[in-house]
Amino acid sequence: MEDLREASVQTPAPGGDFPKPSREIRQHQANLERQLREMRQREESLQSQLRETQQREENAQRQLREMQQNSQRQLREMQQREQNLQSQLREMQQRFENSQQRVSTLERQLRDKDQEVNELVLSLSLAQQTISEQQQQESCDWVISRDEIQMTNKCLGRGGWGNPRRREQQVLLMTNHVLRGLVRRCLQTDPEARPTMQRIIDELSRSV
Repeated sequence: MEDLREASVQTPAPGGDFPKPSREIRQHQANLERQLREMRQREESLQSQLRETQQREENAQRQLREMQQNSQRQLREMQQREQNLQSQLREMQQRFENSQQRVSTLERQLRDKDQEVNELVLSLSLAQQTISEQQQQESCDWVISRDEIQMTNKCLGRGGWGNPRRREQQVLLMTNHVLRGLVRRCLQTDPEARPTMQRIIDELSRSV
């Protein structure tokens, strides 16, 4: 800088011509020019770095916006999934409550059926007891006591089979055709053609 100040204060020589710059001045000018080029290069390098920094900043901002958008989209998806899960949970709770109600209804119906079965079993037992008593009473009704037997002078026949003609006349005196037919079958000479005692009791039970 002192050299520049010294160069700037030089006055032209007599006759109007400036003196030729000295070697030091030329060297100093060359240094200044070189420094100026270096400064320009640094400036260009700084501008390039600035552009790169701005580019990186823009990329970072773009990535940040993308990340924010992705985060918002993921947040919306998570909220939607949460709503779906809550809806499914409510549906499952409703189905569970309905199942509990059906189970309660079925248990009540089962208790009612058990009670009905118990009542039916009791009714069946009473009916069986009544039928058994009636059967015993009916079987006793067919027993002829000695006091109910009356001896008469009428003779239905003599010999092994009696008098068939006389026997037929006695049978014809019966007004009940069912009893008349039953007596005729009982008087068959062939034992296989005669009805059994159970058959006789059944037919008499139906005819009485």
